[in-house]
Amino acid sequence: MNNKAMLSIMSSTLLLVSACGHSGSTTASSEETYTLTYNITFPPPQYDYEPKRHAVETFSERVEEETDGRLQIDYYYSNQLVPEDELLDAIAAGTVDMGGHGPYWGDLVPTNDALWLPFATQGEQDAIELMRETEFGEIFEENMEEYGAKVLFYWPASTQSLMTNQPVRSPEDLAGTNLRLPTGLYLDWFSELGVAPSSIATTEMYEGLQRGMMDGTIYPAYTLDTNNYHEVVDYATSPGIVDPIVCMVTISMESWEQLPEDLQETVLEVGQEMEKKAIEGSERLTEESLQIAQENNVEVNELTEEELEAFRESSEPIWQDFAEINEDTARMVEILEDRRD
Repeated sequence: MNNKAMLSIMSSTLLLVSACGHSGSTTASSEETYTLTYNITFPPPQYDYEPKRHAVETFSERVEEETDGRLQIDYYYSNQLVPEDELLDAIAAGTVDMGGHGPYWGDLVPTNDALWLPFATQGEQDAIELMRETEFGEIFEENMEEYGAKVLFYWPASTQSLMTNQPVRSPEDLAGTNLRLPTGLYLDWFSELGVAPSSIATTEMYEGLQRGMMDGTIYPAYTLDTNNYHEVVDYATSPGIVDPIVCMVTISMESWEQLPEDLQETVLEVGQEMEKKAIEGSERLTEESLQIAQENNVEVNELTEEELEAFRESSEPIWQDFAEINEDTARMVEILEDRRD
């Protein structure tokens, strides 16, 4: 079945199967059951402990269990329902109920790019604290809801590491290299450092690195293991530029509002449980991936505090440009800077 046909089948959004035969509402009967479609932008996990598994499979199983089967979540990996660049609009429109994804849509919701700001957080606990316990997270979620998507919970997904075929311990070491960048937000920054951006697609990165078509990439550290990039790069720099990558599970506001209150509460409670598991999984994923890389002759450059500070200073123009977008982005940068002091 092709994606278009599958999406057509799923386009009813919130599938209500009611013993009583009436439509869903926040006061719905406990006999009513609901099915949500869940599109994940990533391929299936390889390990049981991966944050992705907790955010998708364990989450879906626990929700069905805790609601006694009243709420079922049908999940689809690898953008089976809609392409990544169309997912947020599909969620907002209600043609897909849920999404598992990163902060990919700065062009649609500018505050999404806040989670790509270099060196903004230091590890999983710090990132989740930022999203859950500060105004930064409130602003992020308010902007997503205004667009039509509610954040259910966050899941860190390892660190965004610099992987290269030459040692990099300072911004100056990047001059003259050709790198694949994770976001357009970094174009001016790396251009100033003398880096030529590569346009090689993610599906062709292994071959591109193997054949020397590019000198490196900025990509999740776990792909040194899962994508076998340890075979085609010689160095990885730690900590990562984004530490960690913050992914999330979102739901269409339209679909959310059709769920009864008790089911909403259960979904949020299970989400909090998965968030904690994802923190542990992300930390382990990074640690084990770097270890596997080292065992396969990839040298991991652990930056000193002085070296890390040099990278932070080089990225300051990105922070300034982001702050100038609107009042919300300015406030988010202010919060991050206050946390640094």
